[in-house]
Amino acid sequence: MKCVGLYGQVRRAVYVEGLSRREAARRFGIDPGTVAKMLAFSVPPGYQRHRPPGDPECFNGRYPHERRLSPDVRNHQRIRSD
Repeated sequence: MKCVGLYGQVRRAVYVEGLSRREAARRFGIDPGTVAKMLAFSVPPGYQRHRPPGDPECFNGRYPHERRLSPDVRNHQRIRSD
């Protein structure tokens, strides 16, 4: 994400100095699409989720590392050597 200061510099170069969007992109070393977005928003837009978060790691009381273990490892009993 670009900083707020860069937003101000790009907007000033295009709106006040009369630089073209393409020339502003070259001057600041950013993509022309990014320049267009910077001109559309006065400050960087915050993070927005496109979909709700997924299920948590813990599923039905079992953690991912427990699902990977084989049944004999989880129910390990001590073997006696006589």
